[in-house]
Amino acid sequence: DEALFARIAALGPLSETWPDDQTRELLEERSVVDGFEYTRSAALQTLAETWTDDQARQVLVERAINDTGEGVRHTALQGCADTWPDERTRELLEERAPIDGAAASVFGGMHSILGRIVFRVHAYPHGPFLDPAKPIPRAHIMEAGDRAGIPAEQIHDTVASLSDHMGWDITKGSAV
Repeated sequence: DEALFARIAALGPLSETWPDDQTRELLEERSVVDGFEYTRSAALQTLAETWTDDQARQVLVERAINDTGEGVRHTALQGCADTWPDERTRELLEERAPIDGAAASVFGGMHSILGRIVFRVHAYPHGPFLDPAKPIPRAHIMEAGDRAGIPAEQIHDTVASLSDHMGWDITKGSAV
């Protein structure tokens, strides 16, 4: 709907023109209460790009854990990884990756392009995501490898390296 797109389009210019406490409060509010995932995601992305302090980080971590929308969790986790690429973020991603496909995609992306896309159902970056507790089918891995530009003869070694990075064999799932 037009109101949704207007809200999303306004968030970036709003924070660029008025990067003040009132704008920040609006972004924090929209990231939690807006009924549309896209608006919540846009608010989180704008928050992470504009404010890089602990308060902003706390909002992103809270949404990464508690939002019901995969795309919102992905945006929050990617925002943490991009804005605060430190041990705290790595620990958050390692903790969430075995249980959340959005987190697995971001954490896997720290390893490789294959790691970023193999947990996606399709090529769309904000989901839907595969359940990391379940095995990833070989055909899906091969398709992701092709999209990542990995020659077929290198897939096995790349998957082994990615599995080592993730902490579980992605061909068996994290629940094993």
